[in-house]
Amino acid sequence: MTEENKITNGWNEWAKHVLKELDRLDKVDEYCDEEKKEIRDLINELDKNFSIFQAKVETKASVYGGIWGAIVGVITALIISLIVHHIVR
Repeated sequence: MTEENKITNGWNEWAKHVLKELDRLDKVDEYCDEEKKEIRDLINELDKNFSIFQAKVETKASVYGGIWGAIVGVITALIISLIVHHIVR
């Protein structure tokens, strides 16, 4: 075997190895793209669920705020009424 044949055969082996590695990397990229899509879908689902939860919490806070505001208002009115009633006597 001549020196040129050894180099050519060595390159052919190396070229096969490089092509196999490129094929493997393509498969890894495809897998990563699928994983990224799944992760994006999960993030979107979490965002949707968080928005629903946030809306529920805000609604409850508004209702409780209104109720407590009314209670404080009634107590304040009663105290003022008692004070005024006591002063007028």
